[in-house]
Amino acid sequence: MNLKAICFVGLGSVCSWTLAADLEVDGSGILQGASGVDVQGTSYSVSFVEGTCGDVFSGCDSSSDFTFTSVAGATAASQALLDEVFINGPEGAFDDFPALIFGCTGTTNACFGNTPYATGGTVSLCAAVNNSLASGFPNDNACGTIPVSFDTNSNESVWAVWTLEPFHAADLITALVGDVIDLNLQKGIANSLEAKLDSALNSLQDGNENNDVAAVNVLQAFINAVEAQRGKKLTDAEADGLAEAAQAIIDLVAGG
Repeated sequence: MNLKAICFVGLGSVCSWTLAADLEVDGSGILQGASGVDVQGTSYSVSFVEGTCGDVFSGCDSSSDFTFTSVAGATAASQALLDEVFINGPEGAFDDFPALIFGCTGTTNACFGNTPYATGGTVSLCAAVNNSLASGFPNDNACGTIPVSFDTNSNESVWAVWTLEPFHAADLITALVGDVIDLNLQKGIANSLEAKLDSALNSLQDGNENNDVAAVNVLQAFINAVEAQRGKKLTDAEADGLAEAAQAIIDLVAGG
């Protein structure tokens, strides 16, 4: 789980900070799944699995077999696959070439990542339809029903098996320390910012929930220190990014 900045460059650079999904790619360059996938503000891991619904989802005889149990949830999950997982990047061109996705390695046209949400006589699901660059068709998020006996082994599709991941504030602080280091600030300023984050991290990891308040206070001090360097050693975009990331951690800790 990592923090990443999404920046829009125009008259000035405006950055917002979000969690980046970590793609899981095997030694052959095949996308097997991902962790830290943001679905409506909640972090999930997803793995791609072949077989029938019954094989993959504990018999596929109850909606409780699925992580998402509504069309809205399954639609959001499928969109997250398209936006965060079936993408082009350093790990591979998974958007342009769906054959690089596990379960779809024999396809040249498209890969359907199926997220089921209900079952009865049929399986209700939403599919992240990742069309190849060569097909000329845009990607799609389509919902519908298929037979319970449907087997992805014989089709250009794969089951998306989702698992809820808890957000850990400590992990986010560690990521934020890395972001401070990456800015290559003057040593004294960097040390001061990192010390505040280390203090907050220690407060969260000491096992005493009463010290969570102390962690919040130190994170607020970190934000104040960032603001003091705005327009000096930090650009507005850098200050915004660090402050927004720290505030997101404060909100997480304060929310329990």
